Formats: sequence, structure tokens, C-alpha cells
Amino acid sequence: MSVVKEIKKQHRYLFKGDEKRFEKYIYNDLSDICNNLGYADIKKAEMQHVIKTANYKIIPDIMIWHKDGTGTIFEVKVTNSNNPQTSPNEQIKSIGQLLLYRSVIKEKYGEFPRVFLITDQLFEKTFHIFADNDLPVGLIEIQNDRVFVAKK
Repeated sequence: MSVVKEIKKQHRYLFKGDEKRFEKYIYNDLSDICNNLGYADIKKAEMQHVIKTANYKIIPDIMIWHKDGTGTIFEVKVTNSNNPQTSPNEQIKSIGQLLLYRSVIKEKYGEFPRVFLITDQLFEKTFHIFADNDLPVGLIEIQNDRVFVAKK
């Protein structure tokens, strides 16, 4: 099944709560998420950890260091229930944010981390920006017991 068809499917569950609550929900399942993505076990995970370089200060939603020395960043976005029309644009902005985070981590630690947008509802516009530009950003939609990883 194509990614766009999957994105357009009727959602069985929509997350109830704000972005901070969704972050905690994701954080509690980090080991399962990372293991299912095929990444090494988690050595250390932090929420809202400040990382500074000479030129930038970033605060990734979730920063993970794995036992194999690699890193993963999750930027968490939840659909705005008050203004749902703004949610696709917020997802697009978060892709730019993730690219900045990726560069800052490379500058500070010498290696690019994996970067992912995790959301409760992935929008078609977000997927097309991701796929059409061959960006090094992963897209994950989580709805209760359903985890969908968008691939080009």
C-alpha cells in the first residue's frame, strides 16, 4: 500500500492531550520504538536537553544516545485540536528544526544523529516535502497501538 493511501486512512485513535503529554507518552515507549526501528539499546535518553555550541543552542524534545555510540533525536508534534489547519505547517517547520538539530549535533559531537518527526497524525503535505527533497528525516505516526513509519 502506498504511503499516501496509508496517511489518508481513517484514524482509529487520535491522541487526547497536549504536546507535553504526547512527549511523555513517546518517552515511556522509547525502548520499544528504538528496538523496532532496529537501533541499538538506549544508553541515555533525555527530554528537553539543552545542547550549546558557539553559534547555537538547541533543545530537542527527546535526545537518545545508544550503546553503540549513535544518537537519535525525536521532535514531537501533536495535532492542534483548536486550530487543526495549522498542523501541517507546524510539521513542515519541525523538519527544518530537525535539520538544524542534526547539524548542531554534528558540529558538537562529530557525527550526525538520526532525526525523526513523531506525530499523532501525519499529513500528506509533510510526506511530500520529505520524499520530494530526499531529506535525512524520518517520519513516524503513532496512534495508540498503531505505529506507522513513512518510507519513500
